[in-house]
Formats: sequence, C-alpha cells, structure tokens
Amino acid sequence: SSVRVDAFKKLRMQDPAIRALVSKINLAVDKQLDAQFPARRAARITVTTEAGGVFTHDQQTRKGDPDLPLSDAELDMKFTELTLPILGVPQTKKLLQNLWRLDRMDLSTCLADASMKQPLLP
Repeated sequence: SSVRVDAFKKLRMQDPAIRALVSKINLAVDKQLDAQFPARRAARITVTTEAGGVFTHDQQTRKGDPDLPLSDAELDMKFTELTLPILGVPQTKKLLQNLWRLDRMDLSTCLADASMKQPLLP
C-alpha cells in the first residue's frame, strides 16, 4: 500500500484509532541510513508486538526512485490524485494524455491543449 495525500486530511488525523496508534510510535533517525542520503533514501521499521515479538524490515530504496520505479499505472494514479483537486477531471485527463505523448508534441501545445483555467506556473 502507499501513504498519499488523503492520509493526512484533518478528519483522518483526528480518528481515535489513528491517534491511539500514533501514541505508540517512536520515530528515530538511523545514522547509518541517514549517512547514505541523498544517494540512497533507505528506511528501517521495527515493530514490537504486545507479546514481545520483534520484527524488522529494511527498505533500501523508495518506490518511485530510479532503482524501484513506479509503473505507468502507478504514475498515472499519483498524477491524477495530485492534480485532480486543482485542475478538475477534464483538464487532468487531457493533461495526462498529453504528458504521455510529450515526446511527440510541442510543450506549449501540450499545456494549451489541456484547456486549463489557470496556468501551471505563476
């Protein structure tokens, strides 16, 4: 699964189940992993169960980094999630279509063809 924008909405952050879980989390910087940045953006998670079991997982790279790229479908989903609230459905769909064929079209055509109500850049 993934953590996306919706995970940080006020309503989610006020959920009692989430609040109870947050209080059990201890966040710390691992100096060995931190020293690898920016060449590698690794992470380690350790979970200790109420029964005392300890489980650790090292993630050597982040999904979306060059050595673990997003699939085209994942990239489409991420783009849509981040642009839809700003551009709306028609403009998001058109811009996404144009971005996938950007190598075959002029950039100004791509952006103008999306029929955006507001420019992408200020």
